[in-house]
Amino acid sequence: MSAGLVAALSPRVRAVGRGLFARYPALRPLALRAISLSSLVRIRRQAGQQVFDAARPTILLCVHEASRTGAPILGLNLARELSRKVNVVCVLLNGGEIREDFAKFAVALVSPAFGSIIDADPAAFAQRVLRPLQRDFPIGAILANSTETAVVAAAGKQAGIPVLCLVHEFAGYMSPPRLATVIDHADLLVFSSEVQRHSFRDAGEMPPSIVLPQGKSEIPERAGGDPARDADAIEPVIAAHARGGQFLCIGCGYVQPRKGVDLFIAAAARLRRQGVEAQFVWVGDGYMPDRDFLLSVWLKDQVERSGLADRFTFLPALGKQSLERLYATADAMFLSSRLDPLPNVAIDAVAAGLPVVCFDQASGLPEILESDPDLRSLVVPYFGIEEAAAVLSRLAVDPSWRSDLRAKLLILARERFGMSLYADTLETLLGSLATGKRKEEI
Repeated sequence: MSAGLVAALSPRVRAVGRGLFARYPALRPLALRAISLSSLVRIRRQAGQQVFDAARPTILLCVHEASRTGAPILGLNLARELSRKVNVVCVLLNGGEIREDFAKFAVALVSPAFGSIIDADPAAFAQRVLRPLQRDFPIGAILANSTETAVVAAAGKQAGIPVLCLVHEFAGYMSPPRLATVIDHADLLVFSSEVQRHSFRDAGEMPPSIVLPQGKSEIPERAGGDPARDADAIEPVIAAHARGGQFLCIGCGYVQPRKGVDLFIAAAARLRRQGVEAQFVWVGDGYMPDRDFLLSVWLKDQVERSGLADRFTFLPALGKQSLERLYATADAMFLSSRLDPLPNVAIDAVAAGLPVVCFDQASGLPEILESDPDLRSLVVPYFGIEEAAAVLSRLAVDPSWRSDLRAKLLILARERFGMSLYADTLETLLGSLATGKRKEEI
């Protein structure tokens, strides 16, 4: 059961449900469908803060949730950019802390009153969500912000609205039904990297697709966030860096196996054994060694057994100002993910001129870095911990090389990661779909 559906139920009902599913597995899909349909009964619709302009095209932007994470933050930035030229109708499949931020850039905002509609029946979604919006707005095309919004691709087909789907995932770790839905119903797929598009080629006959790296997103401040607390969290790291002149390497992302936090620690241990004076910081929620016995407890043990206890720090997710300050202070980032299409944190680091060491074939960043002979040296073989440590070691002892890379990265970021250009390109593609341009011409 998805987290959104579980959240829609009371604890007592959840407990009863788990017992029934254990005894009668066949009830599970029926219950999920019933909960999803019940969520569609109470759809919240509110006017956005933008005024509808009949002279402009209208697009529907669908985002899978309003959490303060990668894809939703990108969706919010797209809403902001697109609203300057088109009417944006926003549909959220789950709630979240940045829900009201979407209303700032939309003519209308739709979301479930409770629970989640991410697993809704496409026909019911078309009937309860899309058709009422079609009656009020001349929606020309749908921008599905990620493959997590697969339901809108299938519903769009039923409602006769063309769908452009942004793909931020590798096929290998996607839910097979959701993968099939996107491939079968989207009119155009937009990938952030070629390595990612390649992963989809064995999954079935794809619709037309292009590769378009996303632009740099502005990170919204946390609702009820505490900038002073964030500043206090990073101050010891920044003070130690300034005091001792130690090389500072950061990693970012929610603590989970896919992000390769264990690989980040392994590279840090390698530098320690080489005698490199360095400190390492991982920024991201999810590190809970007192409660998480599947991963966090083992990461804590790895840090201690590697002799890194005095030079390794886990920090929670930071607000915009503190994160940007950390980027400006750090000497390098190690993108240690096993698979990570083109994470916002890597784009942010490049935009700050921070050298990012990364695994080949693990993300879309190597394709971009390899366009420059000098930046290509930041790309190491897949799972090449020793090679990554060697590059980090050179960065630590050669500040002039870091300075040269910084200058090249700033130029690269201006050329490749402009959000306005990214949004303009998507707007053109959506306009082509809306006017019925032949797929082969897009």
